[in-house]
Amino acid sequence: MSRRKAGQGYVFKPKYKDKKTGKQKESATWWCGYSIRSEKYRESTGHTSHKAAVDFLNERLRQIGKNKPSPKEIEAITFEDLMEAIRGHYTRNRLKGKRRLESAIGVLSRSFEGWAAVDITDDAIEAFQTRRLDQGRAPATVNWDVSTLRRAFRLFKKRGLTVPDVKSLVENNVRQGFVTEKELQRLLTELPLVHRGWTEFCFVTGWRVDSEALSRTWAHVDQENGFIFLNPNETKNAKPRRFPLIERVRHILDKQWERKEQIERQRQIIVPWVFMLDHGGPIKYPEKSWKRATKAAGLEGLLRHDLRRAAIMNMERAGLPRSTSMALSGHLSASIYNRYCIQSEQMLKEGGARLQALHDATPDRKVIPLTR
Repeated sequence: MSRRKAGQGYVFKPKYKDKKTGKQKESATWWCGYSIRSEKYRESTGHTSHKAAVDFLNERLRQIGKNKPSPKEIEAITFEDLMEAIRGHYTRNRLKGKRRLESAIGVLSRSFEGWAAVDITDDAIEAFQTRRLDQGRAPATVNWDVSTLRRAFRLFKKRGLTVPDVKSLVENNVRQGFVTEKELQRLLTELPLVHRGWTEFCFVTGWRVDSEALSRTWAHVDQENGFIFLNPNETKNAKPRRFPLIERVRHILDKQWERKEQIERQRQIIVPWVFMLDHGGPIKYPEKSWKRATKAAGLEGLLRHDLRRAAIMNMERAGLPRSTSMALSGHLSASIYNRYCIQSEQMLKEGGARLQALHDATPDRKVIPLTR
């Protein structure tokens, strides 16, 4: 055993009794010993070289000096600790998507409940991915579940946990749905009156239905400066957003204001919501009415979120700079924006016509025959 000064730990080769000969032998691998808060620890350095073993011990003591946890403390972290941490993270930072978070936690719990965090290895997560795919889940859904687990691990990174390095599955289910102006008008005639305003509003602005459009109150309409806005704590990316009150948006809001005044007169109440039910309350569950209307309009399968894609397509057709379109729709990354910017045949034809107009306007352009 090679001892050092008190408090500096030590390295040693443990002795053991040979089962065949009964003789006492010495391990070829060096071990180290040290104390943390009066509790003694011993662990293998994994080295047969004395110098390498001492270097291992010194590195461990440096980690302890930086208040890094001991291996025993790391091994005590459980899957349940990870999930509790991610819940707390969402609550403290007022993040949206708690319902989806709880869904992911439920799925993960069925596979990892009771596990020590250190046992949730890359191999274990890859096996989880395979099981979920075998159950018929889409790659995007599986990726969300795994990303939830990965975020939880990151919250424990300072406590010594290694973040899993598992690649995300390739997603080939990117939706291509959108709605044209003509289809929108057909849909509006089939929708109940209470759902027509927000439908057209989302078609124009590209705002998300439930979390952004339906949550608007008249306090969010700035008539003086000509904007309807979202506060930072109301958006998915925690960034404030404004949309100008262009003529079509003003027309939608004027109709909603007329409904608001009519309901207030009839019921003697104050209606704060921009888009409201007939009794003045907020619209919370439009899915059933939406499905009935889309089926009646011959647009079965159309999603409410397809209104967002349609709005972005229209921004592109209008020639808005990409940065302006992203600011209006609330996209932070161009990669996600591009998934919404679906190139329809009409957009391609319009692009070709503009390109032809550019060539026609070139003064020195000559047409050279391709054949002699």
